[in-house]
Amino acid sequence: MPLRPLCPLLIAALLAGSPVVAEPGSTLERLYRTLPESARLRAQNELARADLFLGEVDGGWSRSLERALKRGAETVAMRSDSHRIPKFNDPDETRAYLDALSSGSLSGLLYRNTSFWGWLTSPPFES
Repeated sequence: MPLRPLCPLLIAALLAGSPVVAEPGSTLERLYRTLPESARLRAQNELARADLFLGEVDGGWSRSLERALKRGAETVAMRSDSHRIPKFNDPDETRAYLDALSSGSLSGLLYRNTSFWGWLTSPPFES
């Protein structure tokens, strides 16, 4: 049997098993794109400063930005008291996360040199 008729089936099987990183038109992407450019740049800068986003800080959308946004949410959840990750299919939770990220109010939880990791650089007690 020639391989040519099997190629579409093989490709479909491979794609079905692969994880989808960026859904076109996902709530996260849609709401990110509605932010003013200055807020998009600030959000990317926050993620870059936390070493979560290694792409170009240009305000644009990319798969690496989507991964960084999700890793940022996981980092914040891990270091916060609530340990809660926003539901990115919920527009209200997604907007709240993007607003907090772009305003800088999550910086204390994102950066290793503040809050959680601060004890590494300063002694916990006076000698």
